[in-house]
Amino acid sequence: MEYRFPKACFVNTNHLIEQIHHLRSELIEIEEEYDKSEMSLDSCALAIEVLDLLHSCETTLRILELDFCIDIDDMFDHVVAKNKARGYYKEG
Repeated sequence: MEYRFPKACFVNTNHLIEQIHHLRSELIEIEEEYDKSEMSLDSCALAIEVLDLLHSCETTLRILELDFCIDIDDMFDHVVAKNKARGYYKEG
C-alpha cells in the first residue's frame, strides 16, 4: 500500500484497540470543527481535521499490516470491487 503520510510512531506502540479509540476521538474533533466552521465558514480547519482522521486511518492500516499480517492492497481491491458492485462509482 502506498501511504500519503509518514509512518507515525504509534504504529509500533499502539495496540489495535487503542488506535480504534483514537479514530473515534478524531471523528469527534471533525464534528466539533464542523460545528465551529459552520458559523465561521472556516472550511480549511475542517479539512485539516479530516486529514488528521485520514492519517489516523493510515496508522490503523499499518498496525493491521504489521500486527495481523493483513494485505492492505488486497483489502483495498476488495473494497473497490464491493463499492463498484453497489453502484458507488460513475463510469466514464
